[in-house]
Amino acid sequence: MSIEHTLQHALTELGQAFETFKEVNDERLKALELKLPFDGLHEDKLQRLHQVMDQAHSTLTQVHNTINQRPCFNPGTTQDFQHKSAFLSYVQNGNTDGLRRIEHKALNHVTDSEGGFLMPQSMVEALYSNLIQDSLLRKLPSMVEVKKGRAMDVILDENGGIPVVWGEDKLRAPSQEDISSALKKIHIPLCTLSQRPKVTQALLEEGIVNVESWLLEEARLKMMDAENQAFLYGDPNQHQPEGVVLKAKNDGLFKYNFEGEFPTLADAADKLLFTLITKIPSYFLRDSVWIGSKEAMHWARSIKTSQGYLFWVPTKLQEKPVLMGYEFFVTDLMEKGTKAGEIPLIFGSFKRGYQGIYRQGIRLIRDPFTYKPHVELYMMAHVGGAVIHPQAFSALQNA
Repeated sequence: MSIEHTLQHALTELGQAFETFKEVNDERLKALELKLPFDGLHEDKLQRLHQVMDQAHSTLTQVHNTINQRPCFNPGTTQDFQHKSAFLSYVQNGNTDGLRRIEHKALNHVTDSEGGFLMPQSMVEALYSNLIQDSLLRKLPSMVEVKKGRAMDVILDENGGIPVVWGEDKLRAPSQEDISSALKKIHIPLCTLSQRPKVTQALLEEGIVNVESWLLEEARLKMMDAENQAFLYGDPNQHQPEGVVLKAKNDGLFKYNFEGEFPTLADAADKLLFTLITKIPSYFLRDSVWIGSKEAMHWARSIKTSQGYLFWVPTKLQEKPVLMGYEFFVTDLMEKGTKAGEIPLIFGSFKRGYQGIYRQGIRLIRDPFTYKPHVELYMMAHVGGAVIHPQAFSALQNA
């Protein structure tokens, strides 16, 4: 089936399902308002329509990614080609001579104490470019590359900080007391993210495995899952980046509680969503988005305003779903919200409220001994992150 046919079929299916969904959902909302029983068959139909729309949305996303897919590899310079050849020789045969000459010539001693060898620059760039394209929580926060060191300090200007005045005669240098009392430093350490793919020596020698493609795909998938999990639920006490959901549960973020089930009546839904939005300062709203579970998305599709309009705007080609004017991202990592204490929905500006950091280089250690007859390829990346503006987020929590 061609891409054009797949795209047209998904759009048609989504449109038809959404129109049917609106009709059945209107009946359900009317029954709730009149406190009348709602037919169980219609409830099952709603759930099936949710599944059809979810599948159509997933197909649209896959087609969009296929059309806009970036080239996987960059041929790079002659020096990078030599580095890549030496690196793949090390992975396949354990030959370290070529890599040692290259790293010695580059005077690379910053991270040498960690062991192993750096992956070629073109491979790392291909990995990170695909990671940014595919990973939800790599796209949303502000990500900064740390060239040297193992941490980054963010300085925040609180309580006015250095004064801003009108008129040249009023200019003055702030005292040390003013600066020290107003500035706040947030220390964001780099955390080591390691993964250990395994392959047999026979496969490496016979050339059945495209080592370069296999390594990058393994790293992309594992890093994407681990980073998304950490940026939501990471615990700094466990040597992970600080997670937004964990921050919301512990301290610092506004939480709006609901009792057991998502509210379905228009007035209650109005109040809940508007409260989540209005609790965020206006200067954070420009970059704000929703991140929620599938359960939260199904609820958002079903509710109406007090004027009778749907909150949810259905997906169009190359567009994201929109809830109350803000993009809605759905992920299976978010909690369902069916149990006490769970947070199924977060609203806020990840771009301004969350700071992510990473170090470009990825090191690899080849271990042919620990898991014989398999060869373990111990890959190490360095990623960190923290909530720097808690007031940029609000969260919906089951009380």
